[in-house]
Amino acid sequence: MTTRRPKAGHAGPREDIRHENLGRLLIESFRYFRQRTLENLRAHGFHDINPVHAAMLRRVDEGGTHIGDIAARMGVTKQAAAQLVARVEALGYITCTTDPRDSRKKMVRCTKRGVRFLGYLEAVVADSVGDVAGVIGKRRLHELEETLKLIAAQGRGTTTEE
Repeated sequence: MTTRRPKAGHAGPREDIRHENLGRLLIESFRYFRQRTLENLRAHGFHDINPVHAAMLRRVDEGGTHIGDIAARMGVTKQAAAQLVARVEALGYITCTTDPRDSRKKMVRCTKRGVRFLGYLEAVVADSVGDVAGVIGKRRLHELEETLKLIAAQGRGTTTEE
């Protein structure tokens, strides 16, 4: 990785780097996508769910998932995952029970409501992708997705074939 040094006589960062840099643009684009997805979920009747709930629910396997595995998949502590599981369970999207094979572990499973939510989520995300296509066009959306895949692969330490 290379780092550019400021040019001689350059007193400080350019004004636009504080507002219009790649990192900020990616974050603001993500926020737009997340907000559109949340609005689409609300339109389908899911008024009590938030993006963190949805992120957790996407990490629950059909046969159930241990809280520790959810924590690892989300990149959070087991304690944070357990708190999130308790909140989402209170909303009726999941159940949390002791694993019959290992009483030290808690198993999380989606309820009918959780399964219904996940079914809608796929369509809602597709609607949000359509919203982005409406802003930039289908060709540019495809190019953006392919570019982001390349960047994401670098972040994961993997490569993708073209």
